Amino acid sequence: RMSRPSFNWVVAQLSQNPIFQSRGSKPQRPVDIQLATFLIRYGTQGSDVTGTSMKVGIGYGTVLLYCYRVTRALRELRDRFVNFPNEEDQQASMEYIERRNGFKNCIHYGEWVGLALLKTL
Repeated sequence: RMSRPSFNWVVAQLSQNPIFQSRGSKPQRPVDIQLATFLIRYGTQGSDVTGTSMKVGIGYGTVLLYCYRVTRALRELRDRFVNFPNEEDQQASMEYIERRNGFKNCIHYGEWVGLALLKTL
């Protein structure tokens, strides 16, 4: 589930992308509607396009279009928000994880999937 402030923050980030600017005579639906459609499709246990279309009350092709736009805009934001930690952050993370879980040289541990990224020494 996504909080309203988080949703609004994502909308603000996405809104800057030119993919959401109408190029024709018909205006696009607001970014919040397009993002909500995306979240319904991918956030409700993989809701299919038809199910999303019925829930939102828009056409099948429109669901695909909104999801394409949001996906593309999110991918373009990736380098601003997703990165590997620098040496200082890696060290702090390793120390915390070792204290908490006993894993040595572990940079990240995703508890819900049991995934550990181990730093090669």
